[in-house]
Amino acid sequence: MKRVIFGISPFSLLVSAEMKDDGIEVDAFTVNKDFLPNEWNQKIPIVSLEELGTFFKDDDFEVIITVGYKQMNENR
Repeated sequence: MKRVIFGISPFSLLVSAEMKDDGIEVDAFTVNKDFLPNEWNQKIPIVSLEELGTFFKDDDFEVIITVGYKQMNENR
């Protein structure tokens, strides 16, 4: 089973590091294509959410959501 983290915030990177410390491999990060950064300096690749199905089989990955509630009303 492949693991993908939805989000690229500092919290997302922290979750990835904690998972690695626990021996759990993270295979990719994902965000909507409109939010893909121009530069990505992490060893783990980033894939647009819309293209996840081309990188992983539909039944062979799980997504860990790392989006919090901070400023949710302002961001809507």
